[in-house]
Amino acid sequence: GLSSSGGTITGDLTISGDLTVSGGGSLSFDEILEGTQVIDVTSTEALLVRKNGDGGDVFVVDSTNTRVGIGTDAPAGHTEIASNTAGGTDLYVTGHSNSANGGSLMFRHSRNTTVGSHTKVESGDLLGRIVFQGSDGDSWGSSSAITSFTTEAWDDSGLGSELRFYTVDNNSTTQDQRMTIAHDGNVGIGVAPTNAARLQLQGA
Repeated sequence: GLSSSGGTITGDLTISGDLTVSGGGSLSFDEILEGTQVIDVTSTEALLVRKNGDGGDVFVVDSTNTRVGIGTDAPAGHTEIASNTAGGTDLYVTGHSNSANGGSLMFRHSRNTTVGSHTKVESGDLLGRIVFQGSDGDSWGSSSAITSFTTEAWDDSGLGSELRFYTVDNNSTTQDQRMTIAHDGNVGIGVAPTNAARLQLQGA
């Protein structure tokens, strides 16, 4: 085996088998890693990409909680993008193809508890949610939102759903459902559409 307290290897290094770095050791690369790399460890910083001179964490894989952080070492969910610069958290989905197709953002829900497996959703299940949050000085508060709910038990011949839109009144913290686009295209403002009218309105 190769044992060393530190040093520099100039040129290519080929390793057949395992490479173990113990203690507080580190590996620094200025070139390309080829092949498949497996990081088999349980840690909140299983993989950490950091700017030179500890100038801040750029990318963190938290294998303890199964989370990924971009710009943060403590992601609040499965994936969090954080930045202290204007526009630093913009997310782009860019497609380059000679076709009419563009990028997609998809929210998916299966009732099966095995990842990658399928069990049909039932009527009233939440398919996806977009929530807009801001800081109130102490914590994150949820304001406007868009949700999609199923309106029937799904199968190969029926995929009914509706969209609901929410906002919050001034001097309030309660999300109120303002508009619904029903499964048949009918729209309710201030009320969920309950009749055959294409547009149904109800005041406060």
